[in-house]
Amino acid sequence: MSAFLELALASVQRGWHVFPCWPGQKTPRIHGGNLSASNDEAKVRAWWTKWPDANVAISTKPSCLTIVDCDH
Repeated sequence: MSAFLELALASVQRGWHVFPCWPGQKTPRIHGGNLSASNDEAKVRAWWTKWPDANVAISTKPSCLTIVDCDH
């Protein structure tokens, strides 16, 4: 199991909605991007089986998360 899949599954276990992005980028690999994010374990496993090196992105709204980005 890839480290990315482990991270994606750990995020799903927290109830977060994830989606795969191109390696080293923030560009979604799936149609719909963050709007197609899922917390369905089977779907997440399928994505990271197909793209084991995909970055893990979290869709904040359906995951009930707020992000604070502080630049110095």
